[in-house]
Amino acid sequence: MNDVCVKLEDWLNAMLSDEDFGGKLDQITVFVVSVDDDIVTNEKWATPRSRLGGFTNPFSGEKVRDLSFGVAILPVKIAASDSKGVLHLVCAALSAKVMERPRRVPKSFDYELWAKSACAALNACVTD
Repeated sequence: MNDVCVKLEDWLNAMLSDEDFGGKLDQITVFVVSVDDDIVTNEKWATPRSRLGGFTNPFSGEKVRDLSFGVAILPVKIAASDSKGVLHLVCAALSAKVMERPRRVPKSFDYELWAKSACAALNACVTD
């Protein structure tokens, strides 16, 4: 799973870092939740992680504005997949999640443009 997350992070950074989506947003975080073979239980753990929030960087002391997404994937699906298959699962789940606009986003952040760009990048990641 770590290899998949690193590849996805590197890919999304390369594809989206030059875009200007407006607003004050420092970081996008993705939580992959795969704790139970019951999708309802996984969603219960993933849903609270999908939110706008912030934290203080422990090294610099700076405030960081963060938009996070929790995606639920059944453990049996992950266990039955190789690295490329897990990447496909995560990209598909994340694409579906970002199409649902969160209740809160930073002022003047163009969420619709970001979501469209993120989905295009996720699609390109699995076809690369």
